[in-house]
Amino acid sequence: MLTENKIIEYTSIYLENNGYKIIGIKDTTKKGIDIEAIHPKKGKCFVEAKGETSSKKGTKRYGKPFTISQIKTHIGVALLKTFQIKQESEISNVLIALPFEENHKKIINSIMSCLIKTNIKILYVKENGDVEEK
Repeated sequence: MLTENKIIEYTSIYLENNGYKIIGIKDTTKKGIDIEAIHPKKGKCFVEAKGETSSKKGTKRYGKPFTISQIKTHIGVALLKTFQIKQESEISNVLIALPFEENHKKIINSIMSCLIKTNIKILYVKENGDVEEK
């Protein structure tokens, strides 16, 4: 089960393997943009990441999958953050990294046409570290 920190780690590796230089990474102990990166041709990139379980050992949700309500809330928070980034900066390359998991995919598929219109891309991260861009 992927925590947000694992999603951030695997997404950073994916970006580096695709020509990005990582400028900054924030884990769940810090506030701000989860990943800031830059590509020589594509420019700056911001990534907001969400996991499928709590990253904090000892919490009630640690090691247990989030409920559909929690997933909807997390995706809502990620969308708000990406829209705020787009509003406050000139950055158009904004991504949301999520676990490659059925409930996450189902919710994203229900809003995919809006994501395409607003140029927000989704990165699905698998348990083995592979990343799929949508």
